[in-house]
Amino acid sequence: MLVVPLSWAGSINAESDWNQNNAIERARQQIPADTTISGEKCTTIEVGLGNTRYRCRVHFTDPQ
Repeated sequence: MLVVPLSWAGSINAESDWNQNNAIERARQQIPADTTISGEKCTTIEVGLGNTRYRCRVHFTDPQ
């Protein structure tokens, strides 16, 4: 019988009122150890009165 290790992927969301880089860094801090970042996507949200919020998603996969 052939046993193939399972591969998995996921994503983490984070937000920041400061800037996009801060939102990305917050998301990166939450990814599991020994995974590989496979992509990042950010959106800018206008929350009124000239205020902006940054929402970023970091995608990751296991290192296999």
